[in-house]
Amino acid sequence: MTTPYARVMIIRRDDPAQPGRKQIFRVPFVPGKTVQQVLMELFQDRDRTLAFRRYRCNRGVCGACVVKVNGKPRLACSTPMTRNMILEPAEGHPGIKDLAVELG
Repeated sequence: MTTPYARVMIIRRDDPAQPGRKQIFRVPFVPGKTVQQVLMELFQDRDRTLAFRRYRCNRGVCGACVVKVNGKPRLACSTPMTRNMILEPAEGHPGIKDLAVELG
């Protein structure tokens, strides 16, 4: 049996004033795995330069891990991965790098 895969497109911004560049990853699809877990695995195993808000509360309470998932603001720590994901920085916050934004 073959492993099902998911396609993850990350819109990366090295300079928040410039348009983002797309980076596409193919990752194993695991039902129940969160977007935050996918980002952590990508960072640990494939791209140590990927910037995003890592774990804070890991319960969907603090809001530090907010990103846009398929065009909608979501908490990465409590949002399950899908087979096709587009991840972008959250709107309304100054960008730092990639998916990381300044929070109030």
